[in-house]
Amino acid sequence: MYDAASNSEQVISESLGFSVSSEFSRDDRFYYHMLIDNNLFGLGGRTLWQYDIANNSWSEKWKFELTEVYENQSVSSFSNDAVDYYFRGTSSVTNRDAFYRKDMERDETHFVTAFSGSFFWPELSPDNRKLAFVSDKTGRFEVWTYDLFTHEFKQITNSSRYDELFSSITHFSWISDEEIVAVISENKLHQKEDRLIITARVPN
Repeated sequence: MYDAASNSEQVISESLGFSVSSEFSRDDRFYYHMLIDNNLFGLGGRTLWQYDIANNSWSEKWKFELTEVYENQSVSSFSNDAVDYYFRGTSSVTNRDAFYRKDMERDETHFVTAFSGSFFWPELSPDNRKLAFVSDKTGRFEVWTYDLFTHEFKQITNSSRYDELFSSITHFSWISDEEIVAVISENKLHQKEDRLIITARVPN
């Protein structure tokens, strides 16, 4: 874990294996680790492990199979109660790329939405209302949001506003329900290792 306030790194726990997602709970009491039971990309088992930070202990929270949709990207997101699991996947029936929601309690997989161009890295807002993601629809990789209730898409970042040295969004995270922090990487034509960190407001 990296603590931006103290500019320091801290080891939370040894990893249990290869994961497709790792995420803190909203109250920072737990650390969730989605472990792949067999192959990296494809149908198969997933196990969600919960790490209790105060007690320094792991426990298995959910175990499920992906039989109709397979994950095609190793970044995903959990709801606050770690019951819903949001990921980008491809339907084994329609061969369609989209964002999906796995209800681990009911063992059901539901289509959420699809988007034009490349789209990936879904991350749920703290209030579980919006799904942020990255897309190259504009020609640059920018952060967009999808409102799970109104079904509206909105572009959140505009990296073209900055110096041409910086090209596209490479990382982002929710700060609150109304704000996102993002990292814009340098243009690959340049040799420097510069990164630009920005914040962007998320409209209602």
